[in-house]
Amino acid sequence: MTNQFVSNKMMTFILRTYYIPKISQNLFIYFPNRYIIYNGQLFVTDRKKAGCKVVFISSKKHKNYKVRKGRYVLQSLIFLFAVCIVFMWSLIGPNRILSLLPGHEPVSQNQLLKYEPTISQELNSYGLKSYTPLLLAIMLQESKGEGSDPMQASESAGLKRNQIKNPETSIKQGVYHFSEMYKFGKQKHVDLDTIIQSYNMGPGYISYVAERGQEHKETLAKSYSKMKVEKSPNTYTCGIRDTFREPYCYGDFTYAEKVNKQLALVQTILKDKDSTKNDSKAKTSFVSK
Repeated sequence: MTNQFVSNKMMTFILRTYYIPKISQNLFIYFPNRYIIYNGQLFVTDRKKAGCKVVFISSKKHKNYKVRKGRYVLQSLIFLFAVCIVFMWSLIGPNRILSLLPGHEPVSQNQLLKYEPTISQELNSYGLKSYTPLLLAIMLQESKGEGSDPMQASESAGLKRNQIKNPETSIKQGVYHFSEMYKFGKQKHVDLDTIIQSYNMGPGYISYVAERGQEHKETLAKSYSKMKVEKSPNTYTCGIRDTFREPYCYGDFTYAEKVNKQLALVQTILKDKDSTKNDSKAKTSFVSK
């Protein structure tokens, strides 16, 4: 192969004549006069022989090309990633999709659903049965339905963390704690997100929000957390693992947001369960006929 070099002037001519910034041309652009731009560099090629020679170009046009190329490649990759996520979401469902993402552990539907009757029964005794999906979402956020204290209700009972050793006792205490927060929240006329956040931060947060607009906001959760830490700095510390939360070391100021995300997942799981149950009933009815 014969080595060929291109001047900056020639390079400018090539780019002005043949360069068209389209997504399909980002990764590999071929010019009719045997010049190829690949990965932000100019290659001079010979069709009759394999291989190519890299020609270093320092012209302004070349630098602009690299910037524009990188931008279009990034847009292409983001678009393709979004299409894949939507396709997989519709194909295998949100539960499995979320379990594949970083920071999300797989959710065992059977583990979660086995507690649904107990939670529903307990809530019914307080007239709150319609909040069964929400309590399942709280359980999902707290423990994913695992362990002997799946509602992480020990502290609300005045015990140390994980001192409750029976799941049914945990559910009873967790539902009782929620019912108390719900009742107090209704008295103070706060929104449901405040009640959800108070499952994590306690009734004091309800009073705090009631005096500041009656609607939960992350900024309010942060300021309440900071206030509690300032009052008891030795009691409420973030620890080594959660230093990024400082100075908001009391509770989780994003708790309501996380539970609402889990609620969407729980509703999908319950919908799938009902759909499967209806299909089974329809098959049984068909066979009996």
